Amino acid sequence: MGKTFPISMGKCPYAGPRKQIPWEVAEKAYADYVRRFGNSQSLERLKERGGFSEYEMDMFYPDWRRATDE
Repeated sequence: MGKTFPISMGKCPYAGPRKQIPWEVAEKAYADYVRRFGNSQSLERLKERGGFSEYEMDMFYPDWRRATDE
């Protein structure tokens, strides 16, 4: 796997175990994040802050689990 992005597997996005997903999958979720909230935080900055939670990924890119299983 190349560059990765962290996903929080717990209810709190800042605590609990993390899963790494391909950067390309995170970019797809980020596109919807930007559409909803703007680009005040880059994807790199979101990574530094702990990534997205599973809930956020479900909201921003519902097919992320299938995309990461390939």
